[in-house]
Amino acid sequence: MRPAVSAAAAALLRLRAFICSTTTTAATTSTSATTATAATSTAISIAAATATTSTTGDYFSTTEFT
Repeated sequence: MRPAVSAAAAALLRLRAFICSTTTTAATTSTSATTATAATSTAISIAAATATTSTTGDYFSTTEFT
């Protein structure tokens, strides 16, 4: 292979490696953001369910029946 062709091929391989690593980083960042959003959503749901349970309580445990 001629030196100019070899250098061009090497440059293309480096470019491809860079693009692949950048794409992987973006995908990882996106996945992390999605996971964080899901965790926050789950925490809010649990808090809301706990608050609902705490405020409604059992029918016979309210103060007018004690």
